[in-house]
Amino acid sequence: MVDRYGDYKDIFFGNRKRNSRLLEDFDNDGANNLTEWILGSDGSNPEALPEEPKPVFSTTSTTVITTEFTRFIRIVSKFGFSFRKKLGTIPEVTYQLQLSTDGGLVWTDLPDGDYFNASGPTWQVRTVLTTENTTPVETVEVNSLFEDPISFIPAQPPGTQNDRFRFKVSRR
Repeated sequence: MVDRYGDYKDIFFGNRKRNSRLLEDFDNDGANNLTEWILGSDGSNPEALPEEPKPVFSTTSTTVITTEFTRFIRIVSKFGFSFRKKLGTIPEVTYQLQLSTDGGLVWTDLPDGDYFNASGPTWQVRTVLTTENTTPVETVEVNSLFEDPISFIPAQPPGTQNDRFRFKVSRR
């Protein structure tokens, strides 16, 4: 993970100075260098745009030991996505999760909370703070609030098939 824009610029742009400043677009693909750096795409390749986060179904299992002789497996199913923020970047940046329900014409900020549409509950957004090897980690999680009425597992909320998500990245 490259936490300094100067290091990113050296890796992807080398000695080339044209359009290499933070808010310029070196490869003319429509995503500025700040966004490509923070979201992990190659700012020198116009084919390498930052990917939009897309909700998917996933299952994780954990073995839980309650006593010396008792074990059970906890299975957690989700329909959603998570995004790990880069912390301690130079320069510092802010992230704003946004949602479009009209194919990307209008974008709405999504702070932490639960969201609904005319069909009922849709998405839950929450920011989770943890540590890894004493290093702070901040992850944005977006999960479906809808469960399939037959299987009782998380699924695509009704009326959200055209929902698109993105992270708007700004210099702090």
